[in-house]
Amino acid sequence: MVNSVPAIRAFGNVDVVGKKPDPVTYMGSSNIVAVLRAAAILLKVDSGWDWFITLSAMDYPLITQDDLSHVFSSVRRDLNFIDHTSDLRGKGGERIEPIVVDPGIYLARRTQIFHATQKRPTPDAFRVFTGSPWAILSRSFLEFCVFGWDNLPRTLLMYVTNAILSEEIYFHSVICNSHEFKNTTVNGDLRYMVWDNPLKWSPTSLTHQIMKGWFRVVLHLPDSLQKMTRCWTWLMQKSSSVAVKELHQGRGVQGGTTG
Repeated sequence: MVNSVPAIRAFGNVDVVGKKPDPVTYMGSSNIVAVLRAAAILLKVDSGWDWFITLSAMDYPLITQDDLSHVFSSVRRDLNFIDHTSDLRGKGGERIEPIVVDPGIYLARRTQIFHATQKRPTPDAFRVFTGSPWAILSRSFLEFCVFGWDNLPRTLLMYVTNAILSEEIYFHSVICNSHEFKNTTVNGDLRYMVWDNPLKWSPTSLTHQIMKGWFRVVLHLPDSLQKMTRCWTWLMQKSSSVAVKELHQGRGVQGGTTG
């Protein structure tokens, strides 16, 4: 089906891997396994990319590919756009200490995670960071995670295999504990999301009314609010060059800090 699209045949920049998707369990570590497998395949089949962007069927582009390419062409290729913090806000007992088993890693069918009765203490060999599961990761950082010339990615992968919502822990903890990459982070995931109040596990769907309000914000955003780096508006402002300038000056880079 993909090869039947003339544009895809002409550019040759789309690869469909496998006949069936990897089993992914909600709140389990099979999400990280799927991302690392995809990154490993991409590193093997293509050498001409700079960033790895995870997308789902729920993602919708708010700017054109040309605008996105223009902004990214002006920043360092080793930057990683990942929302992160070491402030667990008392959630260590809920997120870090419980032990779970993800059947998606061991079984062919998708089921719910299993909870163990035991708990484990918060690790002291590394500092746990958490944040948004959505990220834009550099090629060099993913090579570090996949090829593992340092023990850190493997150590953290073994740890988060039995953690709840490991996709909100793994890359954040690896990059912020790595001396080589901790100063390459931009603390924002470049997504625009609307959350329910009270807060739920996932963002709310963007309805027509919500999007109308979003565009009103974009069209009337004053210069004093250009620090909204946690959503796509950071890239959509006519003064996006200001944000790029801040990156060049290092003001947008926060590595291994408490966000």
